[in-house]
Amino acid sequence: DTATTEIYTLSLHDALPILGPYAIVGLSTHADDEFDAGLAEPVTYLSAGPIVPTPTKEGRPGTGVDYAVRSQERSALPVFVTGGVTDQNVGELVDVGLRHFVVVRFLTESPDPEKSARALRQALDFALA
Repeated sequence: DTATTEIYTLSLHDALPILGPYAIVGLSTHADDEFDAGLAEPVTYLSAGPIVPTPTKEGRPGTGVDYAVRSQERSALPVFVTGGVTDQNVGELVDVGLRHFVVVRFLTESPDPEKSARALRQALDFALA
């Protein structure tokens, strides 16, 4: 199981005793100062984004790809890119050094989620080859 807590919602120090020692805990970040603070937290991964505006985070502007790249360059932990990842842009994201992706709307809003997932996987495999 994976639990993600926003930096404003629940402190990680409060969440970890509840979740136990084997929990995979992530921290969502949306700006450099949040990411820097996240680096000091006891997390197993961080996220950077959304790189484009997304209806799942209404009113939040996109952070841009540069934010995700800067974040990954400063972290020994995996940094997951959020916001607008599709089979059409995942190759470009891989090309700039990103490797971890959160994909929601591309699959949930697809008329054929399995076909979309396979297309995403194929694009990712091609980009990483």
